[in-house]
Amino acid sequence: MLIVKTTKALPLLLCLAVLTSGCSSISRLQEFPEPPQIFGGTRQNIREPGDVLERSFEFASGIVGPISGSAENYGALAAGMLVMFPFVFTAIIVETPLTLAADVVVLPVTIPAELFWSSQNEGPPDEPEAPVPESGKTEPGKLSAKQAEEILAAQIGKWEYTGHFQPAKGPPQKTRFLSEVSWKEKGKSTQASELQIVPPGEPSASGREYDAARGIFILRHTQGNEPEKVAEERYDPATRTFRSKGGLPGILPENWTAETAWQQIDKDTWKWTLKIFENDRLNFTSEQVARRVK
Repeated sequence: MLIVKTTKALPLLLCLAVLTSGCSSISRLQEFPEPPQIFGGTRQNIREPGDVLERSFEFASGIVGPISGSAENYGALAAGMLVMFPFVFTAIIVETPLTLAADVVVLPVTIPAELFWSSQNEGPPDEPEAPVPESGKTEPGKLSAKQAEEILAAQIGKWEYTGHFQPAKGPPQKTRFLSEVSWKEKGKSTQASELQIVPPGEPSASGREYDAARGIFILRHTQGNEPEKVAEERYDPATRTFRSKGGLPGILPENWTAETAWQQIDKDTWKWTLKIFENDRLNFTSEQVARRVK
């Protein structure tokens, strides 16, 4: 008799499981067209398997609440959890194949969507490389005064930045701002004023200087009443890229780190990338392409 009842209840269990499965695919479609869209739900499950368990228990708790009546009725709460265990277990078991099936069904939509997104957000087209400073070669990390001046001079001028930032959860946000860079101390340091247009933001200021004794650049940035951000950058002449990595005490929590890259594409184009990690897990990304305003 128990087997018969269980068999009759199986379709109900599977139907309820479907409510929690496929959520990975749905969540990716909600962030349409930001990748990954092609097999987005399946790839998300592989990357973040804990989310499957979390969604299953959230679904279960939504049903356990009415069953238990109140948090003080521990007996009813325990009974509710026992009743819901088959639903949670079934949801976990069927999540992957049903998500995979959902991903296959929406392929006619997700393939062109991801290709279109990539075409709209790729970096600038390849341009002839700007000449490497002609001040003589130096070992990695070491620059002559003349080289440092030429590298800083390449950033002088007016620039328009366009791009986007991407939080860990939620859709990407387009960005646009204007910047004007000038000498603070000719040949040694620069200063910049920045106006964020999209989304609207407070004006900010930044500056970059070369510390010859340490062989690094120091980048400083302030916006509104926020504390000053300071990053130590290493410059790679081969790729014409400034890079920094480390924490931001007083701005980011202790277990958070930030990585930046500021790369010269050609004499009129630079690319900025910022990545913020929480316990080595990517939490935020910002990518901007700066083009010289002529």
